[in-house]
Amino acid sequence: MKFLGIDLGKKLSGICLININLKIEIITKIRTSSIVKIVKEYNPHELIIAIDSPLSFPVSGYFRDCDLELIKLGIPCISPIILKDIVIKAIEMREKLKEYKIIEVYPYATRKILNICPNLDKRKERLRLIKCIERKLKISLPHNIGHDEIDAFLASYTAYLYYNNKCKPVGKESKIYIPKIS
Repeated sequence: MKFLGIDLGKKLSGICLININLKIEIITKIRTSSIVKIVKEYNPHELIIAIDSPLSFPVSGYFRDCDLELIKLGIPCISPIILKDIVIKAIEMREKLKEYKIIEVYPYATRKILNICPNLDKRKERLRLIKCIERKLKISLPHNIGHDEIDAFLASYTAYLYYNNKCKPVGKESKIYIPKIS
């Protein structure tokens, strides 16, 4: 089994592919338009995809029920309405890859719940965050990656947790998968 994390962007996206042994096979930034082609190289039954982007819009109001649940847990999030262009790309991608298992994740929620230096700024303190992830998860990351690839790694790690029944969904109408709080 493999786990693909995608930090979806308008033109460029961070991706990270890890295997069942938490070995990183791919961690890079690619054109968002190339993602579907890359995913199609893998068997749908051997891949779980975790997308760091809302996969839906609110039924009414500014936030979805899953966003409101995260906020109640003390995890701030952005309304999908603000991320409209990204959300549309995510919904289109999910439709093109409907034979694959796709979950919505939020890397910051994973960091906060697993206490992976949640107060570090991923842009300003990138290297410190990488070292914190390595220490907490006992994994080795390339030190030259940017914040998009860090989020892609955290998304793939959340997919790994999902596969191992260590995640739970928040929300009923829309679902974001987060690590189970122990």
